[in-house]
Amino acid sequence: MTISYTFDRKTAAKGISRSTAYRTPIRRFLIPVLGLIFLAYSAKQLLSEQSGSSSLGIILLPVGILYLCLPVLQRWRAVKNLFAGRRGYLDMKITVLDEGIEIRTEGSSGTATWLSFVDCRICKDGILLYPQKMLHYWIPKSATVEGGTWQDFESLVSSEIQRKI
Repeated sequence: MTISYTFDRKTAAKGISRSTAYRTPIRRFLIPVLGLIFLAYSAKQLLSEQSGSSSLGIILLPVGILYLCLPVLQRWRAVKNLFAGRRGYLDMKITVLDEGIEIRTEGSSGTATWLSFVDCRICKDGILLYPQKMLHYWIPKSATVEGGTWQDFESLVSSEIQRKI
């Protein structure tokens, strides 16, 4: 079975978003909530009539905005770093073998056995394969599958990769 797709900024952002939701679900929601708390406290301090309280409000205002926007900024930075010094896309070709997968792009290739993966996550719009806890391969469901179906690939991944972390 061969899976082909174009790995571009949009695809990378989707994979990073899915991985963050899976690996760090509490942090994903806690940081923006802290941002809202900081903004609310900042507004309270700025609207307070006590002397000196507005300086704390002025300090907390940008901190609250930063915390509120942090998940989006982190995803943007990760995508930017991923494509730094490269053109905006990679043509990916994954060949599914009995013992694992072979990944090819222009100018590079590599193989990974099923045993080398520590986890996988089947999402509604793709599959995350984890060779390490915080490192993932994102394979979008929109990829072209030859020699099988997407459901065949999903069932193979779920049967071959056992969660180790």
